[in-house]
Amino acid sequence: MTRDHLSQPTNLGSDVDRYQALFRLVQAGIAVMNNRGYIQDANPAFERLLGYSREELTEVRLDDLVSKQDRSRIATLATSAIQSGTHHLDAEMRLRTRNGEEIWVHLSTTFLRDERGLIAGGITIAQDLEERKLVQAELLRVEKLESLALLAGGIAHDFNNTLTALMGSVSLAQMESHDSALVEQRLDLALRAANQARALTEQLLTFAKGGMPIRASACIVDLLHETAALSLQGSNVGYTLEAPDSVWFGDFDRGQVNQVFTNILINADQSMPDGGMIRISVDNCDLSEGTTLPLEAGRYLRVAVTDTGRGIPKKHLSRIFDPFFTTKNLGSGLGLATSFSVIHRHGGHIQVKSVVEEGTTFTVYLPASAEAPPVEVPRNLFETLERHRILVMDDEEFVREIIARMLEKLGQEAVTTENGAQALSAWKEAKESSQPFDLAIMDLTIPGAMGGVEAIHELLAMDPSARAVVSSGYSSSPVLSQFEEYGFVGRVSKPYSLKELYAVLKSVL
Repeated sequence: MTRDHLSQPTNLGSDVDRYQALFRLVQAGIAVMNNRGYIQDANPAFERLLGYSREELTEVRLDDLVSKQDRSRIATLATSAIQSGTHHLDAEMRLRTRNGEEIWVHLSTTFLRDERGLIAGGITIAQDLEERKLVQAELLRVEKLESLALLAGGIAHDFNNTLTALMGSVSLAQMESHDSALVEQRLDLALRAANQARALTEQLLTFAKGGMPIRASACIVDLLHETAALSLQGSNVGYTLEAPDSVWFGDFDRGQVNQVFTNILINADQSMPDGGMIRISVDNCDLSEGTTLPLEAGRYLRVAVTDTGRGIPKKHLSRIFDPFFTTKNLGSGLGLATSFSVIHRHGGHIQVKSVVEEGTTFTVYLPASAEAPPVEVPRNLFETLERHRILVMDDEEFVREIIARMLEKLGQEAVTTENGAQALSAWKEAKESSQPFDLAIMDLTIPGAMGGVEAIHELLAMDPSARAVVSSGYSSSPVLSQFEEYGFVGRVSKPYSLKELYAVLKSVL
């Protein structure tokens, strides 16, 4: 073949033919949409990516293929891109495949305008991110293993401090039994130490992806004052709290939400090493349908926590809620990841805005409650309860013994059993002997034997009028948060005090 021959032009067809060939052969998925978002055309790579045929794709809107979890976020980004005049959107999201699975993709969309300046459609390029996500997941597992040592060491340190106070207080109470005033002081300290230990276990359950919120009506302003005072104790940072007198009550798990704001306040404190003020504001927020926030329509409390610290660099802002991501020399990077998880499980939302060297604002949305919180029972002030027969089911002997003593202190008659089979037998025998039980307190989990869920099912089949309270230290179980759906009339989370047991009895008997 001669040089002259090679230099001769070759007819590759029209521009349309060349673009059609490129459209078909390119390995990235491409879809063309009209001004209503419906797919007009899709290349073979897009078909392979999602498993749909071209004919099936041209019957749906691109938005319909986006995961429900991502739609609100993507809609907000698209609106912003159009209004800002960039007409371009780059985002990672999940798309639904034909077999119902969801895959991660990177979508790059360019919006097209007609001669009048109106949106005429768009072109989207989709790149499969599944392999990259698998690599990231593997790296995350490695980071988790590395962080477990740090987490375990910190928790062990805190537990040892708490147990020192607990054991020391009980030991002193034993030695000073001749002086009732001193004994009361020691036991009061022991109870406070036990409450600290309970708070630590609640944090561990949350880290372990457990800790389903046990929600109740509560005053967010009281919780914020309490949390801020403790979080900033001994710090050179102060706080102000602004809230209207008409602020709504919230519907949340007090312990978990306390943990959320503790994490936020500690971060704010650490961002202002030279001191300063943290501004906390609370207001009512009634969201209508079509809100740009990823929240259902309804009533929410909006809490904003603003500091004037160093701020968060833009490159880190999108990662602050990622597990194990931290810019600190010390720390596991679990605080804000846990906070995000807690608020999400409450049906709320958390967002952050920050400017370097100017400060950061965390805004938290929590569902509001239509009910007022229950009145607190003053310590050592219990109304006399009518005497009842109560059946206790727990596999731990010392737990059965202390619950029985607490019930007797409250004027009740207690009978204890180790598992569900014994509890059913005792309930049946008592009913047949005309000395029926009025209530059962059932442990949720009995290793190797019948636990609370199976036992209440069998009990109600035997005696439809039976009433039982579920008790457990595993707050990750949905039984505690949705106890009525399983046949229980109440719940009490371990560990609990005499006051908490009294409150449950008073509400169900």
